[in-house]
Amino acid sequence: MSAAEQLRTRSFSWEDPAATAAAGLSRAGIDYLREIVDGELPPPPFAQLLGFSLVEVESGRAVFAMKPAEWMYNSLGSVHGGIAATLLDSCMGCAVHSTLEAGDHTVIVGQVAALEVLGDVEPLIYYRSGYRRVD
Repeated sequence: MSAAEQLRTRSFSWEDPAATAAAGLSRAGIDYLREIVDGELPPPPFAQLLGFSLVEVESGRAVFAMKPAEWMYNSLGSVHGGIAATLLDSCMGCAVHSTLEAGDHTVIVGQVAALEVLGDVEPLIYYRSGYRRVD
């Protein structure tokens, strides 16, 4: 099979993020994030692109879920570390944002100490500093 015959295409749609961002400035972080979880506000475009969702939030805690997909693979056949790091960044950012009042937010500086090889067979959740498989 030629490279052209193996070519895959992926597309996605998103909503204008400006209205969602404005809503985030006028609400306490926990209320804003709960509206995203409940579908009252759309997720940010990058979350739709990567196929992950904020599924639960409480003060100081955010749970995301995603199912790794073939297009996320690196040349070694595992999910690229940037995908996991983006999920981690979102989890940390939303956990902090859930503790803030309406208005501005905090900048987070983090360090990734270890990454696990990810496959496409099970969804993952980053929860309390570790990856968990979803059954």
